[in-house]
Amino acid sequence: MNSRAFLAAVIAAAALGAPGAVSADARAPERPQESQAVVQLVDHRATGMTLGDLITNPRRIHAEVLDGIAADPALLGARGELLLELRTQLEQSQLQRDWALGEQELRTQTIRQATNDLRERRAELADAEADEAAKRDRLQSMSVDAFVHNSDQPDLGSLLESNTENAPSRATELLRIDTLIQSAEQELVDQRDAAIAHRQTQQRHLDDAIARVEREQGLFDRAVATADEAEQTIASVEPRIGPAERRLERDLLLRTLPGTDNLQIVAVNAYFNASLIAHQQWPSCRISWNQLAGVGRVESFHGNFGASRVDAAGQTSPHILGPQLNGDPWLAIPDTDQGELDGDIEWDRAVGPMQFIPTSWSLFAGDGNGDGREDPHNLYDATVAAADHLCGSGLEHPDRFRRALLGYNRSVSYGHDVMDFADRYRQQATIQDPWVEEG
Repeated sequence: MNSRAFLAAVIAAAALGAPGAVSADARAPERPQESQAVVQLVDHRATGMTLGDLITNPRRIHAEVLDGIAADPALLGARGELLLELRTQLEQSQLQRDWALGEQELRTQTIRQATNDLRERRAELADAEADEAAKRDRLQSMSVDAFVHNSDQPDLGSLLESNTENAPSRATELLRIDTLIQSAEQELVDQRDAAIAHRQTQQRHLDDAIARVEREQGLFDRAVATADEAEQTIASVEPRIGPAERRLERDLLLRTLPGTDNLQIVAVNAYFNASLIAHQQWPSCRISWNQLAGVGRVESFHGNFGASRVDAAGQTSPHILGPQLNGDPWLAIPDTDQGELDGDIEWDRAVGPMQFIPTSWSLFAGDGNGDGREDPHNLYDATVAAADHLCGSGLEHPDRFRRALLGYNRSVSYGHDVMDFADRYRQQATIQDPWVEEG
């Protein structure tokens, strides 16, 4: 190809436009979706949790009782702290697992997108490299052609000085062609440089695409590892929670409700149990747990009178016995039960934590713990009997409760004391009465 033919080809290519020219990337790399933060441990001690939040499957304490008592450190002890730690670990691991599964799903999508982008970037780089090579070949071909044919060009100076008739016009034509050749050569240099810049841009895009794939794969791998670790923790912790609940529940029964003198959880449970049974058997009798607690406090310090103590089943030992009702100064009530309840075959005595005389027990005896026995020395049985004794009409109204107490004990000061303690206890636990949900 001579210089004029090559020049014609270059000018024609320039007229069609340079396909490898640098331009703004119409498909800019997408910003990778941000990973959700891995869940952080929440300190439940600051969230007002209750015992019901710890013991979710109670066996011996009513759920309503547990839900109404704050998880005070004084109640929890070492076993409570252990259960709290286990529950916190379980909750955190469950949240981490859920996060990790969601993260895996997200990263699966982003890896697919990044991989597709990487494939396109590789193809675009290959096109850019091919275009750059073509531009270099054209420039090199023109340079070689110009070098080869330059020696054959006429001496323009001599041509202009000659006296031939067409010398000036030929010189002008040759100058014009030489200028076009130089211009075409510069055009090819510019196209080559543009192709180099375009190829470098595509290389950066490819490097970015590779980095995105690696980043998304790393996030996916982290999510898989987090899910595996969380599953292992769940598998380790979950079986330990049930036994830990049982141990804490047993301990709680003999612990004292914070803010009270000697009101143990077993007594609270017995009072609520009696309130529930009373509501089921006598719906119009709305006697609350704290009202029964007021009676139990005045009668026997909730079964802890003198040397007597209450065990986790509500049994009092030794038995609580009132003074002989021999008329000095109490009423005179000769023995009516042959000493079966009070061990006294001469005079009757009030018995048990709710202080029933044998004749009253024969009327109101109840089985609060479902063991088939009616035992006045057991808190569960005695509190059901006390609820029966007090129930006449709805007792949620203070005046009605006050009148009912006069039937239980004819002392006005006794009634004042009971109601005072009942109000105090109501403030120490937010236990929902059995009938509340009925509206």
